[in-house]
Amino acid sequence: MREYFLPELTLSTISDVMPLTGINRFIVKEGLKYMNQNRQGTTNKLWLNTWLRKCKDPVITSDSLAFGFIPSLNATGRLTKAEETAYYMVESDPFKSNEWLEYINYLNDTRKQQQFDLKNNIESNYGGWLANEFILIPGNKDWPKGILGPTAGGLAERFNKPAIVLKESDCGTYYSGSGRSVGEVNILGLLKNNKYIDQNNTGGHKAACGVKFPKENLNQFYWSLIEETRKLDKKLFENSGHVLGKLDLADIDWSLFKLINSFEPFGQGFKRPQFLVKAKLKGVTKSRDGKHQFLTLDDGLGTIMRAAWFNAPEQLKTGATEILAVTIQHDAFKDPHKEKLILFVESRANYIDWED
Repeated sequence: MREYFLPELTLSTISDVMPLTGINRFIVKEGLKYMNQNRQGTTNKLWLNTWLRKCKDPVITSDSLAFGFIPSLNATGRLTKAEETAYYMVESDPFKSNEWLEYINYLNDTRKQQQFDLKNNIESNYGGWLANEFILIPGNKDWPKGILGPTAGGLAERFNKPAIVLKESDCGTYYSGSGRSVGEVNILGLLKNNKYIDQNNTGGHKAACGVKFPKENLNQFYWSLIEETRKLDKKLFENSGHVLGKLDLADIDWSLFKLINSFEPFGQGFKRPQFLVKAKLKGVTKSRDGKHQFLTLDDGLGTIMRAAWFNAPEQLKTGATEILAVTIQHDAFKDPHKEKLILFVESRANYIDWED
C-alpha cells in the first residue's frame, strides 16, 4: 500500500521542478525503481501500464519523464482541460486508456508546434525586448496562455537570462504570464516586493513564476526588473556550477556513463555532472530551424564523438578547436538498446586554460 501513490508522487515532484534533495530525492528514486521493475505493465494502475508498454526508453529516468511523459500529461491543461489527463489516469477500460494516451500525445505535439510558432514570433518581432538583461515579452490577447511558461523557458535557455512571457487580458486592463530562470538566478526573488505587480496573484519558486499586473505598469515593471537584474553577481547566470573536471574523449565510454547514471535521479538541485572536453570540430551542421547544432568532435588521437548543442546561442565553426562543457548522454535516437553515447553541449569554456 505504501507504494500505491509512488508513481503520482514521482511525476508531481519532477513536473513541479522541485529540488531533488531530501525526501524529494527519495520519492523520485523509489518511483523510478518501481517503474523500471514493472516495464511489462504489471502494476495495479492501468494508466501506468498503458504508458510503460509504449515507452521506448530502455531505462526510465528523470529525464525520460521530464522531457517525454510529463509534457504530454501537462498538455491537456495547457490546451484544453486538465481534467482530461485525470480521465486518462482513472480509466478502467484498456482500449479507452490507450485512446486517452494517444490523445494526450497528440495534444503535446500540437503544444510543441504552437510553442515553436510563438517563440519564432517573439524572436522575429520583439528584438528590443530580448536585448536587455531581463526578457519581458508583452503579448496580445490571442497568445495561448498554456504555453507562455514553456516559451519563457525556451527564451531563457536560448539567451541565458531570465524571461517572462505575458498575454493581455480579454478586457485589456492587465497582463499575466509565466517566467523561467537560468543558472542560480532566483526569479521569484526578483519579483519580491515589486510595487508594480499584483503580489496576491504572483507566486512560484526560484526557477519559475507566475505574475499579474495592471497594463499601465508595464514599462515601470520592465525597468525595475532590469535594474534588479543588473545588481546580481554575473556568476549566478553561469551554467558551470556542476563541472567536475576535464575528460579526454578517449576516457568517455559506456562504463563511465553507467557510473554517472548510478547517481540518478538528476534534476533541479541535483544536476547531471558536466565535464570539460577539448576537441577539434571535424563537422558542424544545423537543424532545419537553425536553433540547434550537431557536432563531430575529434581529439586528434583517433577518438571521434558526436555532440549536440540545443538552442545554441552562438555558431560554432568547422575546423575550430573548442573547450566545451558537456554532459554524457545515451544516444538512443535510432536504437535505444544500443550502447552508444552522445555529448550534450551546455556551454563553451574557452576561457579555461586547458594546461592548468
